[in-house]
Amino acid sequence: MHEKFTRGMLKQAKVPHWRDVNGKDIDAVRVRIKLFDLESGWAWYIAGADELTGTCFGFESRGQHGGEIAYFQLKDLNAYQGKYGVSIKRSTEWNPQTSLADVIEERVR
Repeated sequence: MHEKFTRGMLKQAKVPHWRDVNGKDIDAVRVRIKLFDLESGWAWYIAGADELTGTCFGFESRGQHGGEIAYFQLKDLNAYQGKYGVSIKRSTEWNPQTSLADVIEERVR
């Protein structure tokens, strides 16, 4: 299987290690990457990651069902195939200076 979401993607986006952002003020933490599923409305906002393991830290939005600050794996997102065969996409219009606080406020309200 071809992996769309790779360590190279994390490095290119300058995603810090998750240990460097977890526990910090969410107003100061920047969300570098947004991934989304068109079918379910779910989205994953990556603020930190471990390039070696593919473990990401950020916000997992569950469409209209809220969301939470969470850890998730790139390998799981790469493996996902929706009901109609649509895979998870990366937003090309995402502003990597968006704070984690802004993401949470927008997605949870």
